[in-house]
Amino acid sequence: MEKKTVTCTNVGNCNGAEHRVKVYKQPNVIAQYRRLLLKAAKAKRTNPDWDVKIHFCIYQLDAEHVVTACEEAGKAGVKVDVVYHFAQVGQVDVLAAETEAAQLSRGNVVFTKMQWGEGSSEQMHNKFLLVNHTKAHHNVTYVSTANVDGSAKKLKWQQSGICVYDHEGLYNAYLQYHEVIKRHSHDLAGFRQYMYHNNLNFEDGSGVSAYFMPIPKQDPWGAQNPLASVLLEFEQQLHQHPQDSVVAMNMAFFRCDDLGSKLIDQVHSMKQLAASQGKTCTVKSTIMSEEEGNPFPDFDQKKSNVHTHTKNYSMALLDSKVYVTLTGSTNCKKNDHCSKANNYLVIRETGDHHPVYDAFQDIQQSVHA
Repeated sequence: MEKKTVTCTNVGNCNGAEHRVKVYKQPNVIAQYRRLLLKAAKAKRTNPDWDVKIHFCIYQLDAEHVVTACEEAGKAGVKVDVVYHFAQVGQVDVLAAETEAAQLSRGNVVFTKMQWGEGSSEQMHNKFLLVNHTKAHHNVTYVSTANVDGSAKKLKWQQSGICVYDHEGLYNAYLQYHEVIKRHSHDLAGFRQYMYHNNLNFEDGSGVSAYFMPIPKQDPWGAQNPLASVLLEFEQQLHQHPQDSVVAMNMAFFRCDDLGSKLIDQVHSMKQLAASQGKTCTVKSTIMSEEEGNPFPDFDQKKSNVHTHTKNYSMALLDSKVYVTLTGSTNCKKNDHCSKANNYLVIRETGDHHPVYDAFQDIQQSVHA
């Protein structure tokens, strides 16, 4: 049977931190939303005195079984706070309204529909779910690339999801971001200004970090962009310590704009540097939709027009044994970074054991036309 998840501990191996992480690929990515909702309900039923809370931030809410799981959690006494951008299927909007109305007396389930507009640059595009208590864990942060979409066509797309358990700092960072989004549900301009002037990012040296969009438009490929920061760090390391390296990009959408063109230039620069040193920078690109021709003609492995909906990067410095994985909701487009609400979750592993990096490499290899 094909393995659908991978579990690891000691992510990052930094500061003695130990965090349990589980990586998911289809068909378990969307299903994990429901599982976590039902686990929260079970925790509340088993421990009635616990103040169990769910905070769910999702771009598209179109799978009835997930909405009904929200209702089940609410009936158990879990506080369920859902922020979503839209639901294409009309009955889901009705169900959400009915669920909210049914729970008003207890105040347990609240659905907040974003009122930012329907344009590409006006999206609340996140896909994450937070649980503050399950039977086994103090908190769970689940970050995915998948919308809650039950259509048969989209269920064939490769997706990824990652749970980080018992990481209070990460959980609180995503919780704060959820609260900021909800507070600005009718005020996109205010949300952008708040994000431009307030740093909600999370970094603590544990090997797990998070970054929240949008960032200022003036410098989309600058220090506030975690993808740019990691690639620049890797190039600097290659200057100091020539070695073989890997850059793997598994993207739903790519646009050769002010950001995408910088990505191409950066990766080409790394390949040229490695070649000048007698080393190899292996570049793999997997893209569902390229909006600007064929920007990666000389990369080592290239797939395009394939069924991937991920927004993943997995990179390695092989001699230094540094492995960095970036995932989340952020496509490789300037407006995903500078206009929309999006996030990156970054996992850094060092040493001979790097199961998260390996899992994301496997997810990319499993993408098919």
